[in-house]
Amino acid sequence: MTTNGWLQLGLYLVVLLGLAKPLGTFMAKVYEGEPTLASAGFWGRSNGLCYRVMGVSPDDEMDWKQYAWSFLLFSLSEHPGGLPAAPGSGGAAAQPGPHGRGSHLPSPSIPPPASRPTPTGRPTAAK
Repeated sequence: MTTNGWLQLGLYLVVLLGLAKPLGTFMAKVYEGEPTLASAGFWGRSNGLCYRVMGVSPDDEMDWKQYAWSFLLFSLSEHPGGLPAAPGSGGAAAQPGPHGRGSHLPSPSIPPPASRPTPTGRPTAAK
């Protein structure tokens, strides 16, 4: 590995270890429901506004049916052509176009066998 690679690895580890304790403390407070700097001020007010607009209580929990419906609706919103499916089955993954499987790859241009060079560099004879 080069010197630059070692320096980048060292910087990454310093940043990672330096952020471990503060981020861990923040996450523990969030999971415990304790107030944090992010829950005060603008972010706290904007969350409260979103909850009121959507008619959701932050203290209510979802049961499995609510979670399943939310997951299904979110999945359908992410895949407007339908849920992804195996190629050839008619699902979103089989659709041609900019979001179809493999549509971003250029089509291969393979020369005909008569003009394809051999490992020695000379063209092969057509059979």
